[in-house]
Amino acid sequence: MLNWEVCMKIQRLKKQGKSIRAISPETGHARNTVLKYLHFEDPPNYTPKAKRRSTLDRFRANITARVEAALSHLIELYRLPAIFYSDRHSPASGSVFLPRSYR
Repeated sequence: MLNWEVCMKIQRLKKQGKSIRAISPETGHARNTVLKYLHFEDPPNYTPKAKRRSTLDRFRANITARVEAALSHLIELYRLPAIFYSDRHSPASGSVFLPRSYR
């Protein structure tokens, strides 16, 4: 996709009498591209494509619920008895190890 300035440069070079083969190396674009942009009179109107639906969209609510349930169980696992804590995260220190997303 070329911007409008490049399109105008191609059209200006063509009006100066240069051939498509001469314009191509000067602009660094293929001959077919130069020919395509010579046909434009107005700036090309590019619009973004509509976002495609994901295959997983119909399962998104179920997946989200299951992940949230798993995360709540994960938090409970981090509140294990003192023998499973490292010294840094012992109950005596008043801290419980949590993943970064839950700090």
